[in-house]
Amino acid sequence: MDTRGEDPILVVADRGNRRVQSFGLDGSHLRTIKDDSRLRMPCHFHTQGEWMVCPDLDSQVCILDREYHVVLQLGDGRASNGEVGSRRRQSRNEFTPGQFITPHAAIFLHSGDILVAEWLPIGRITLLRRV
Repeated sequence: MDTRGEDPILVVADRGNRRVQSFGLDGSHLRTIKDDSRLRMPCHFHTQGEWMVCPDLDSQVCILDREYHVVLQLGDGRASNGEVGSRRRQSRNEFTPGQFITPHAAIFLHSGDILVAEWLPIGRITLLRRV
């Protein structure tokens, strides 16, 4: 649910089709957002103020503005990860510091920091501190 505008809308992470869709609360389709180079496999959303955080299963966490444009790609590990999910079974010491593998959930904390959980058998939680 995106409540940043005048009217709340439902935002759907359509990961399998590599897009985001938005709907009015009456079910009417409002918009499809597709940006394969920047928003690859969106998982879900969380908003705070003007911003929306979107964990992207394809090795990154994105920050979107009110118009759903990607303004930041954080921890993009796509170049070193290869195919999505191919590194899931590696041990922790094989993970690349500062890069995500399969971020699946992210929320803003009250401080503006972001907490990210990755879809890995051994789990990984990352705290991104707002500077």
